Amino acid sequence: MNQYKVKVSHIFGEVFNVEAESKEEAKQKVIELMQKEDFQIQAGYETTFPAEHWKVITEEEFQELVKSFNEQMEKEDSNIITPNIITP
Repeated sequence: MNQYKVKVSHIFGEVFNVEAESKEEAKQKVIELMQKEDFQIQAGYETTFPAEHWKVITEEEFQELVKSFNEQMEKEDSNIITPNIITP
């Protein structure tokens, strides 16, 4: 029997109440709220992607990806990851 890694993707959503002059300004205000250091997500579950969209790889493929990632990180000068919270 083979070992597999299966990534099941879910969608979560969060509703914000903001006052703004336009839809774009409302989006910008929410982006600013989410970028605050003390922001805590309060998202609720909405749905799970159908199984045909789930990613499946073998344990061996996963270990090779981890090895490749670690090798790449050792080559780079900086491995600081900065999140980009801008979403439609």
